[in-house]
Amino acid sequence: FSVVNPVLAVTLQRRGVNAGAIGLFAMLPFLTVATMIPVMPRVFARLGVIRAYRGGLVLGVLSLAGYALTDSYLAWCCWSVLGALGAAAEWNGTEALIAFNAPPARRGRFTGMYQTALGAALAVGPLLPGALQWLLPAGQPLHTVWLLWGAAAIYALAL
Repeated sequence: FSVVNPVLAVTLQRRGVNAGAIGLFAMLPFLTVATMIPVMPRVFARLGVIRAYRGGLVLGVLSLAGYALTDSYLAWCCWSVLGALGAAAEWNGTEALIAFNAPPARRGRFTGMYQTALGAALAVGPLLPGALQWLLPAGQPLHTVWLLWGAAAIYALAL
């Protein structure tokens, strides 16, 4: 989620999408996650945290595949919202699992470790497009690399 969005923004820029539309696209997932914060406790109560978390992973994989299936800006916005719904389940689910399962004396440490990893992903994301371009052979499409790695990472997390 945090790592892929900057790659998508650069891809849109290369396609000639205007800066305002790219900004809207970049804002959609965070707006979706923020909107879902008050809803997630009801989702967890109905489905359970683990089932909701796994469902979030599935939504993430579907959104990654969706980006690969079309070049339509509107479709990408829809995939972005779908992926963000999954990210909301993952993000809130992880925090709920830490709060429920961590021993009280170590809860702060586990929460700090999780937030550090999340912050690192947010920090690495903007660096990724440049790094991928440096690693790719000339002419290699950027989307194939992030799709494969992103889907593999999400599948690995789901195991």
